[in-house]
Amino acid sequence: MLDPANVFNMDVLFSGFTPTSTVTCTSGGGTAKLYSIQMATGYAAIDFATGTALSTTDASVTRSTTIGQGIASMPVVVAVIADAVAMPEPAGGVTMTTASRRCP
Repeated sequence: MLDPANVFNMDVLFSGFTPTSTVTCTSGGGTAKLYSIQMATGYAAIDFATGTALSTTDASVTRSTTIGQGIASMPVVVAVIADAVAMPEPAGGVTMTTASRRCP
């Protein structure tokens, strides 16, 4: 975990990075993942195959999904308030990037 986590609706969202080799500022690579964990249990909070929020689960459900290569940014939660006419159901999502970062 290289960036702070976000908490939304009892769901802890954070990114992770697994290097494929020794990583320096100029070389190396790796896999970025998005994790979604229930605050109360530590179990998965999102079914990444369907995008559905999970209210109950167990330790067998995957807590992360691969989102690309490189170091991911902090997850940003986007929530849209429902409008009875234009959008009868609330909508939302999580967005982040895996743009390459450079050492200072």
